[in-house]
Amino acid sequence: MFFYATSSAMGLLACAASVCFLPVGEGKGVTSELRSELAFLNRSLDLTERKLADLEEEMEKRIALDEKVRVVSDLEIIHEEVRSLGVGGTGWHLKRPDLVGPRIGNRLVSIGERIEKLERQARFEQESFEEIVDELAQREKLLAHTPSIMPGQGFITSYFGWRISPITKRREFHRGLDIANLGGTPIVATADGRVTFAGWKKGFGRFLTLDHGYGYITRYGHLKSILVKVGDRVFRGQTIGLLGASGNATGPHVHYEVLVNRRHVNPKGYIHSGLF
Repeated sequence: MFFYATSSAMGLLACAASVCFLPVGEGKGVTSELRSELAFLNRSLDLTERKLADLEEEMEKRIALDEKVRVVSDLEIIHEEVRSLGVGGTGWHLKRPDLVGPRIGNRLVSIGERIEKLERQARFEQESFEEIVDELAQREKLLAHTPSIMPGQGFITSYFGWRISPITKRREFHRGLDIANLGGTPIVATADGRVTFAGWKKGFGRFLTLDHGYGYITRYGHLKSILVKVGDRVFRGQTIGLLGASGNATGPHVHYEVLVNRRHVNPKGYIHSGLF
């Protein structure tokens, strides 16, 4: 928008400036014509300056909005000094200042400098806007690939941490959550990712492993059936299997694990209410 607007202002400036370069003739007719042209020039310059003032006001609003978006998005704030360096100075000048008087010449130079500044500010703000869009897109992608929901409906019957194993009756460290429900309850992917293992795993029966990227891996055990295969791309909330009691299980439930950078973490930290 600003490029079109400033181009329009530059066109007005060029049109107005061209009046100053008319050849000076002789006689009252020419003098009268020049006075008329001069009046037109002044009106054109007035209009250009008003348009520039509107554009400058709009630019200030854009800059303020940019700063607000960066604050609420927790992005680095661009300080005023950096913006000034990014915009830079201007070398705008009249090619033939000798053809116009100082009053008109100064107005033309001032308008030209303001237009150039606006154009540079517009380019700077466009780059800033693209940076914000790219960063937010990356965050959205990261969120989509971060485990954040329950793998299925049910009740947590065993938590992450030390416990007495219901199978061996010995103290052991439980690396996930056990979520019980009726056999056949849908089990879903807790984030976008790819299937890296789908098969039988000793102790866990029918077992699934999903790699979500960004260091996140989730695992699902004791399934009744597996509905995806290795290499499949899955999405958060997609049914990937059915809850069961395969392997060493005392009843139908899903054993759910979350790994971050290959280390087991408490899955409860990756279950957010309202997202299932």
